[in-house]
Amino acid sequence: MSETSAGSSPSQHARLSLTSDLIYKIQLWFHALMTVSYYRYGELGTLLFNIAKSILEGAILYSMFSMAESQYKVLTALFSCVAWCAAWCL
Repeated sequence: MSETSAGSSPSQHARLSLTSDLIYKIQLWFHALMTVSYYRYGELGTLLFNIAKSILEGAILYSMFSMAESQYKVLTALFSCVAWCAAWCL
């Protein structure tokens, strides 16, 4: 008897297989985390690295946008001056 005739489609079977595989991998990860101290240090290091990287990226983006904002203000003042001169000369 095929799986489709039993009332479950192949996509449901694949989804159940994927879910059970995911649950097994999560259990394996927790087991390794609790039993191996070097694994804990590695996971902690990865977590701290990602937090620090996100903070650094935020600081870089903030400085880039604040520089762009100040340059935009200077550019706007320059264009308004050019437009005023052009209007005055015409």
